[in-house]
Amino acid sequence: MKNIVLLSLHFLILFGCSHREKAPDSQAVSTPSTESKNILKTPGKTKAIFHIIEPLDVEIALYNIETKREETVLVDKTLSQLELKPGHWQVRGFILAGKRYTITNPAKQFIFNLKKDKITYVGSYIFQCPKVNQTHMKEMKKMSFFNRYPFSSKTGLCEVVVGSDFKSVNKVWMSLDNEKHRALSLGF
Repeated sequence: MKNIVLLSLHFLILFGCSHREKAPDSQAVSTPSTESKNILKTPGKTKAIFHIIEPLDVEIALYNIETKREETVLVDKTLSQLELKPGHWQVRGFILAGKRYTITNPAKQFIFNLKKDKITYVGSYIFQCPKVNQTHMKEMKKMSFFNRYPFSSKTGLCEVVVGSDFKSVNKVWMSLDNEKHRALSLGF
């Protein structure tokens, strides 16, 4: 009986020491796990940056060529950042002052491309009825190029000028918040 008690005591000590946690070494360098590395490198979402020169509060009807779905997005700021799916998008129409306008020449449409997890500049826009006139000549001269697109509704005609003022828009975008904003990519 005495031997059994001594043997049990030895096993108890042996098992007790083997399950004891080791204290962390103060000189050991900890490396982040791969799980936390992935969290730190999580990419942003796909976003489109619309530069609206005039007027604000326009809803733009966009058609995704890949998914064959139309979405209407509200652009209510000079630089509107909107989350959209990656792919090629067509500007099919817009709603201005409660009236819906659709493209009159389907062969001539503005198309832009959004790359996955990129923030993409998709053009500078001027909406005016019946045509964009000399009032906006100063803004149009700043653009490296622009195109005019005719739209119509039941009550009249409108025109949209879409151009590229990428250099200026990217500069403003970067100055908004240096820590959070990445440089824009060009979507056309």
